[in-house]
Amino acid sequence: MNAQPCVLLGAGLAVLSACAHGPAAWPPPVDMGLPPDRAPGADAVHLSRTAELRFLDHSDPSAGYELTVHELVQVLTPGGRALGRVLIPLDYWTRLESIAGRSYLAQSVGAAMSSQLVADGKDVAFFPVVVEGGAHYSDNRIAIFDVPGAHVGRVVEVRYKVRSRQSFALAPWTFDGAIPTRRSRLTVLEPAGWKLIWGYSGGDRSGSLAPVIAPAEGGRWLTWEQRDLPAVEEEPYGLPPAQLLRTLQLAVAEAPSGRGVYGDWSAVGRFYRSLTAGLGGVTGEVDRDLAQHLAAHPNGDEADAIYRFVRNRIRYVAIREGIGALKPHPASAVYAARFGDCKDMVTLLLALYAKRGITAFPALVSTRSHGPFHADVPTTSAFDHVIVAIPREGSYRFTDPTARNHAFSMLPWEVQGQQALVVIDDGRSEIVKLPIAAAEANRHEVTWHVRGDVATLGIRLEGEAVIPWRPLQRAEDARRRLIRALETSYASDLDGAAVDDAGWAEVPASDDALTIRATVRVPRATVALGDRRFIGFGQFFGVAPEVRVPAERLSPVELGPPGVWVHRLIVDVPADARIERVPPPVRVRTAGGRYELRVETGPGRVEITRVMDRQAHRIAPNELGELRRFNEAYASHGRDAVVLAPVNLP
Repeated sequence: MNAQPCVLLGAGLAVLSACAHGPAAWPPPVDMGLPPDRAPGADAVHLSRTAELRFLDHSDPSAGYELTVHELVQVLTPGGRALGRVLIPLDYWTRLESIAGRSYLAQSVGAAMSSQLVADGKDVAFFPVVVEGGAHYSDNRIAIFDVPGAHVGRVVEVRYKVRSRQSFALAPWTFDGAIPTRRSRLTVLEPAGWKLIWGYSGGDRSGSLAPVIAPAEGGRWLTWEQRDLPAVEEEPYGLPPAQLLRTLQLAVAEAPSGRGVYGDWSAVGRFYRSLTAGLGGVTGEVDRDLAQHLAAHPNGDEADAIYRFVRNRIRYVAIREGIGALKPHPASAVYAARFGDCKDMVTLLLALYAKRGITAFPALVSTRSHGPFHADVPTTSAFDHVIVAIPREGSYRFTDPTARNHAFSMLPWEVQGQQALVVIDDGRSEIVKLPIAAAEANRHEVTWHVRGDVATLGIRLEGEAVIPWRPLQRAEDARRRLIRALETSYASDLDGAAVDDAGWAEVPASDDALTIRATVRVPRATVALGDRRFIGFGQFFGVAPEVRVPAERLSPVELGPPGVWVHRLIVDVPADARIERVPPPVRVRTAGGRYELRVETGPGRVEITRVMDRQAHRIAPNELGELRRFNEAYASHGRDAVVLAPVNLP
């Protein structure tokens, strides 16, 4: 019964009594028992999930708010017993005020309460939050509360209240989740003179959800409700779970005090500027080291050189205590420590650009895993990352100094195509869509040249294809690790193959391309059967990146970055053999892209080239038939072969 999306738990359990006990008396259980056949296959079902939000000061949104949550879950199978553990994320601004829970047998209205088990706030435990293998350290916590008696057939009921000292980043309300939901409701008291705005997202599409409005003392009640929601299941090659949930994002657009109010995106940008004011000063060691770095790289794009200076010298580590979750550290402190998170590294990069007269701005980004973006709801909670925008001819170049293996001109796939807020110096901000790299920019070209039992392997990588290989270049035993990686990635389908030698043919300063050369022994690449010899080219090309999807699907298929894959096999035909058969050429075009197989033959030589040009990164459910046809064409030729016959046979 996670109050918000689950996070990883760290070590260091501490049982505390920091919050008040729950209510002294519970009301009778409601008639919401659900027969298991109403939720086939579900471990549990949310009978009801409601919340009430009240602002603490009716004139000042910045004072914060209280959120009271009431949940009822019926356990249907042994697997559903895990829902008896309640997880409540708490950040620096938020504390748990009260909590209580009970369990009882599902029953009809008027039936006597039976075997009720109750727990309250003295049973809460708090864990620190640790994520990403120690790259993040924060004062966020998880409140953990176990409701006794969460057995099959019983109803688990929990009520808790949290108080937050901020309202600039209201967390979205989630109507559904991993189990079916019969009723989910959010009620907000909007004080008189205020204006709340909201955006709704259902599944992978934004839409509208109008509230029911009722008068209240000192304002009005706004209530959003949904019923009979199925469980949200992550589909193979589908959207991230955060993009599939039905969510409502709230923000305060108008209030008497004007504090904690964001009437437009420029107001969000000014808030970020207020956090970064005065942090860009750099002198001394930074100036000296940067001057030496630029002197060593006199040619080329100076913005690129400064980007690599920050990217290569600052390690990504996030220490987020208090306001540090939003406010970056001073640029000089980041360089002295040689580590920082995204906003720290961006602050340093912007400071160095300013010293060299390069105009650049911070850009707040909503990553793919963050959740739906509502363009009509200005709020800081819309973003979870920061990059740099450099003006260029009415547009921007974007660069991400945290992307250690990416080139200056290449954004990580996690942010490509996402929405960003460019925070301009004059107080204006604008929402822009980050570019998606063209397929040709992400090129993966592999050439095998087979001469008997020995083959040469040439690999040319560009764009996203480079990323997995960059860490190998920085390793102390780079050559040994490269050989092992080539045997795993390119020679694993070749029986008895071994890489004898390998190396980097070039290391371009631009970081956006890489060439690898290797010599490979392929003693069993050719199979003899009677008088014929067969060279299957699937063993050189590898298996097709097949996307297995069900006949019916709710969400689009996420294919990843667009790209071009070129696999080429050149075979020197022995003097005692001739080419008897080669596969026929093929050309297929679908909504996902283009597949082509080309065959060229000449005296003593055959060359087969397979090209997959995937322009799309997402396929709609109604285009899945085209995607299957594309995959079938791609995979079928992996089972084909070149056939050689003796020259003296007819």
